[in-house]
Amino acid sequence: MGQAAGLSASTRLWPVLGIVAWILVFLGLAVHGYPKVNASAQQLATWTSTTDRTRFVIGVELEAIGFLVLLLFVAWLCHVLRRLGGAGWLLVLALVSTAAWVAVGITGNGVWTALLDAGKQGVSLPSLTSIRDIAQAVFDASNLLLPLALISLGLASIGREAIPRWLGWASLVIGILMLIGPLAAPLQIAFIAWVLAVSVLFLVRPIRTGEDRERAP
Repeated sequence: MGQAAGLSASTRLWPVLGIVAWILVFLGLAVHGYPKVNASAQQLATWTSTTDRTRFVIGVELEAIGFLVLLLFVAWLCHVLRRLGGAGWLLVLALVSTAAWVAVGITGNGVWTALLDAGKQGVSLPSLTSIRDIAQAVFDASNLLLPLALISLGLASIGREAIPRWLGWASLVIGILMLIGPLAAPLQIAFIAWVLAVSVLFLVRPIRTGEDRERAP
């Protein structure tokens, strides 16, 4: 009873954000969708003419909310690690990198929206292809930001007694491997799994920080 009473509401409830974030992201993806990878100019034109803009925008907004919730989850995780003695500069780097990754991702969906609007306005096929290439370039740029966040989180987690070793090492390994170009996109699945695992772990076994111990009777 004393341990439960000493745990703050954030320690018990904030881990849920990691799960909620991905539910929103994948719900948004299911709602808006994207054209096929490496679609031809004609396929892009067909996609823009058959895709409902309202539905697409709703999906994009749901996905954006999901990424913002994920940012809140990472901010909470950085707070916990800092309270447990994690290096402050690493955690700031992790949070800033995650924020930049989220911003780039939301910007990328803005480019896809511009592609949809351009197609509906009858823009030429070469122009549609160019806009698609810009959207892809924005996505590729984000692949450099997420590894930095994961590596920083991993280094800040290793050696923290209250946190399982796999938390830090898994983050570190995933981040390093994502620096290898062809592995960046596939390993985002590993990142999703890592966030979900951390969320479940912290829900099942809340971590008591110094802040929580001070509240304990």
